[in-house]
Amino acid sequence: MRLQIITHNVGGLYTEEKLDPATYAGPSPMDERRVDKWCDKVLSCIDRQSPPELLVLNMQEVGGLHKENLALLMRQGDILPKALNMLTRRIRQLYSDAATPVWISKLVMQGYAAEDYVMHPDLSPGCAAASSQEGTWNEARSDDWQQFADPSLIPQGILSAYTALGSIFMVPLEALDTRRVCLVDIDSQALLDPRDELLSWTEELCCFVPSQRVCRHAKLHVSSRKGFLMTRWYAGQPDDARQPAAPPIARASHTHQASAGGADGRRGGWFNLVNVHFIHDINNEEAAASTPSSAAVLRGMMMGQTQKLLDINSSVPTVMAGDFNFRLDLEDVVLNSGGRVEIVDKNKVEHQVLPHACYAD
Repeated sequence: MRLQIITHNVGGLYTEEKLDPATYAGPSPMDERRVDKWCDKVLSCIDRQSPPELLVLNMQEVGGLHKENLALLMRQGDILPKALNMLTRRIRQLYSDAATPVWISKLVMQGYAAEDYVMHPDLSPGCAAASSQEGTWNEARSDDWQQFADPSLIPQGILSAYTALGSIFMVPLEALDTRRVCLVDIDSQALLDPRDELLSWTEELCCFVPSQRVCRHAKLHVSSRKGFLMTRWYAGQPDDARQPAAPPIARASHTHQASAGGADGRRGGWFNLVNVHFIHDINNEEAAASTPSSAAVLRGMMMGQTQKLLDINSSVPTVMAGDFNFRLDLEDVVLNSGGRVEIVDKNKVEHQVLPHACYAD
């Protein structure tokens, strides 16, 4: 099976301002042009002659920089539904041109009740965990977001739990009908038709809150929207779409059976797909003042916590794709560019000189 994952931090699609529900009138012509350009970029990544059998679009910062804007931006006719409706129409046409009708899921976003998340004290000093270490994942209605047309009506618990991660999954109908591609119930290990579990795309509603048995998600830092969103899939031959032997998530034992499939890879097997977003270096001066930077240390902790929660070292292959916010060591970059960094203490840079580049916070 050919798998393709396209990942993009889509925060730039939306306004950088915090919107006022009383004055916000909807997307501007500039917003529309950004959507057109974004769709062109996404489509340019796909092989038009032979599109993949599982195409995944992982997005971060859905709704932009301000989580309070999400309710406004996802109203019908606003920028988020416009962008996703335009993109899905064009992807559907691309597959149709290749004589391969395709199924497209709704935008899959995490649940939003605070108790649905694991907020880890080791990543957020002084913060009490919002739920048990393994976390709870409760089902929610797919239309719950629509009641919050006014951001001021959104309960604080929702905003504090929101991670702004979203994914769309695309599979040719033939692969679903022959069960060559299946979604996996993470707890029972049953093979599922994603058309039943993730819902099919319609333009009436752009968001689907995933159910407990097919998605895992966690917020990894209380002061940000960083976290992960995970699904498990099975790919195999039409005559081999049976339940393979593979481990559930987050079990105490690390002794697992291998997934089904021969060594030649023709029979297929399990794999996890994980959309991630880790913390970034907010201040360039702080990033240049220590090696590694405080944000780099936190990113490493987030990676470790994600691996722990998803039991990534098990026998099930895992593909993580998203916005890791990895970056070069800024102090070394400055020095190797011919500049100079004078560090007064570990949290402050007194002076920078870069002959060929602009260095600013």
